Amino acid sequence: MLKKIERGTILNIGCATGIKIQKLRAMGFKVIGFDLSKAMLQFSQIRLKDDDQSEILCADPDCLERTFGFIEKSNPKYSS
Repeated sequence: MLKKIERGTILNIGCATGIKIQKLRAMGFKVIGFDLSKAMLQFSQIRLKDDDQSEILCADPDCLERTFGFIEKSNPKYSS
C-alpha cells in the first residue's frame, strides 16, 4: 500500500523505539513520530541520531494542528 502513496510526510503514532520510522525513511518518506513514553523515545533518538528527515515528539498526537496524507498507527489506542 505505501508504494502507491506519494512521497511526503507520514505521521507515525506510537513510534516507540523508531523501528517503523527507519523502514518508512528507507522508502523515502519524511516521518514525524509521536509517543507518550519518554523512555521509548530515548531509544528512538539513539536509533535515528543521524537522520535529519525524522522528527520525534513526546506528545499526544490529538493536539496536532496540521494534516497528513497518511497516518501509520503503531499504538492500538489510536486504531479505528
